[in-house]
Amino acid sequence: MTDGIHYSLRFVLTFRLSWAELPAIETEYESLWRFARALQRADLSIDGWHPRASSVKASFRIRAFDSAGPTPAALAMAKAEKQEYPGVCSLGAWNGIEGNGGAAFTDLLSVDGLCSVRLRTK
Repeated sequence: MTDGIHYSLRFVLTFRLSWAELPAIETEYESLWRFARALQRADLSIDGWHPRASSVKASFRIRAFDSAGPTPAALAMAKAEKQEYPGVCSLGAWNGIEGNGGAAFTDLLSVDGLCSVRLRTK
């Protein structure tokens, strides 16, 4: 007998931007926040997401979202990263769980090539 249903999901959506410039970080993070809100239906709390960072410890210090939208700390981190790679924007968040129950999603935007949104759960 099991305690519940366990599932793994991989979702990838690829597309091309129809404009020559990347959207503002605030605009893109707002889109990710809306995506995270939709994931609440799969019992993934909006408050449980952490942005990508240089280490797990650094990631846990910051929440990616709250009930009002992207957090100021997550936006500041994303803005600092974007400056290093003009023409490409990659944002992501994970729920801080490795293994069963873990989930992560990323988006990758490029003005010169394919873009993607990826979700993976364990």
